[in-house]
Amino acid sequence: MDSDTDKKIISAFLKGSVLGLAEEGTSAEYIQTQISHIFLYSHTVYKLYRRDNENFNALFADLSGEKRADFYKEDFFYNHYFNPAVYKKLVGVLVHDNEVILTEASAGLDWAIEMARIDAAENLTALLIHGSLKEDDFRSIGYQMTKTLAEFPRKSDTKNNWYAIMKANFEDNESFVYLADPLIKKDDTRKVLEVLKNYFENGKERFVNMTGEQLICAIDNHSDNVFYNGGEVSFIDVYLPKENWRMIDPFYAVCRLSADVLVLGGNTYAEALISGYEDYYGNDKTSRSIQLFYQLDGALIKAAYLYIIGKDSGKRLNEAEKYWQFIMSSISELK
Repeated sequence: MDSDTDKKIISAFLKGSVLGLAEEGTSAEYIQTQISHIFLYSHTVYKLYRRDNENFNALFADLSGEKRADFYKEDFFYNHYFNPAVYKKLVGVLVHDNEVILTEASAGLDWAIEMARIDAAENLTALLIHGSLKEDDFRSIGYQMTKTLAEFPRKSDTKNNWYAIMKANFEDNESFVYLADPLIKKDDTRKVLEVLKNYFENGKERFVNMTGEQLICAIDNHSDNVFYNGGEVSFIDVYLPKENWRMIDPFYAVCRLSADVLVLGGNTYAEALISGYEDYYGNDKTSRSIQLFYQLDGALIKAAYLYIIGKDSGKRLNEAEKYWQFIMSSISELK
């Protein structure tokens, strides 16, 4: 599909002139992310993936070529499983006689994901900042999330151990976190990465011994993507774009979110979240050293992400500073 056709599709979604649109005739609010075109109507949202982010296509997943269809299918499969109330269906997109038409996914030349519109500002990040939850809520979140991930029908089929997977993740993440320069100086980031890598290599045996059968499928479960309403946990935008990111130590999954809870809500709530993980697996107390390692790794990624999006907009830089302060105050404890 050429760029002119893409422009026709984008224009039609903006105008609400797409045939078969859930709210046909209504113009859309529009958000362009790093990899998506998002069209927001009163009750419905459509997400279409961009083809033109060359860095993303080269480093993560090529959304301009033959893998595009599979990426859409997997993205919808994951997100619909974790939040069927929001992720309604995968639809096909056609252009015929200068009209843009929605059809069955199997008949589309391109695709879109149809979602129910929600207030994304009511996520766990907002609940943490506003102090809306109690300790028992975080224990419940930890338990529910751990159970949902453990019982996800897609199981690990990797032949790699956790050490090999995480080593590759370090390489990916290093390139990413350096993009936060100059808000985080590269030299400062490099020092943090050296401590994390040294800990990782010194504990190599533990990570090597965790085989593919012990891993679970990962989701992008940072606090922006987690919702808690009426005692129930749900998720949005969970599909990870790179294949080697999609298998994980189950303990890393809860520690990843606990880093957000620790930074924005405090240690008591973070420990309650971890307790929910322990409730599900029936484990004795988990390794505090590995917990801190996982939390620091997750916090570094989140800090970089917040600094990167705040470079131009100036938004969320206060949050970013909190993550960086946590890293700086805790990195020396990692032994």
